[in-house]
Amino acid sequence: MLPATPASGSVAQRMMRGALALAFASACAAPTLPLPPPATPSVRELAAGRYLLVGERGAEPHAIVVIYNRNPAMTLADRVEATEADAEGSWRQEIAASPDDIVDIWQEGESTRSPPITIKLPSR
Repeated sequence: MLPATPASGSVAQRMMRGALALAFASACAAPTLPLPPPATPSVRELAAGRYLLVGERGAEPHAIVVIYNRNPAMTLADRVEATEADAEGSWRQEIAASPDDIVDIWQEGESTRSPPITIKLPSR
């Protein structure tokens, strides 16, 4: 006949299972890491009032990259542009802008938004 298992062994096992369940539940409830800002893109003037911004692997894959021109003289429709990064996090977007405009750029994914980066477009 086998000796009886002490009751403390089963209590310890239940406590261990409870602790593991609690750790698993709190890990699932933990907030996701914040989305980092995109890397600073290269900027090239295409023509008067048009610039091309290119981010090479500077965003999260498939993130939406939003570009906001702070110039209040522009129409709201011209001040905001957006594009989707590819699977490698690269993106490109042509924007309406003037030399020395200040532009904020951020990325969005699922329900999170990164802090913006701010760049000044080059002078002529």
